[in-house]
Amino acid sequence: MPTALRYTESADSDKFDVFIGDVVRVTEDSKNKFLNKMQTEAKDAVLRHIPRSAYTHGRRGKERVHLADDVESALVPDDDFGGRRVRTRGGKKTGSLWHIVSDGTYRSKANHFMDKAMGDIEKKIDAALDEAMRDV
Repeated sequence: MPTALRYTESADSDKFDVFIGDVVRVTEDSKNKFLNKMQTEAKDAVLRHIPRSAYTHGRRGKERVHLADDVESALVPDDDFGGRRVRTRGGKKTGSLWHIVSDGTYRSKANHFMDKAMGDIEKKIDAALDEAMRDV
């Protein structure tokens, strides 16, 4: 998406005004494409590494929700610094258990699925960011 760049020089040779047309719109579009792509990539990476138990029923015969079935990924509109970000986390039923499964306890072995997912997505983030910067 090429954009127009115009400038005018003033009488002083050390000053000039730069008019950049449509830069905000072009960068906003590429940012939205990048964030949407990273949202799906982050969720897919977590789903690849999250453990899945064969145990399907909880107490009293109720169906048990697995970690892999309760993954939420969303774009957070604005944070404290004015930027948007992607948030991938556990849902309402299993969100509080993610750190226990990932980091382990003294009784259970750590799985580190969040660390593995972040390791997988780092290269994809760099490649997608390079692609987004080429478009601008």
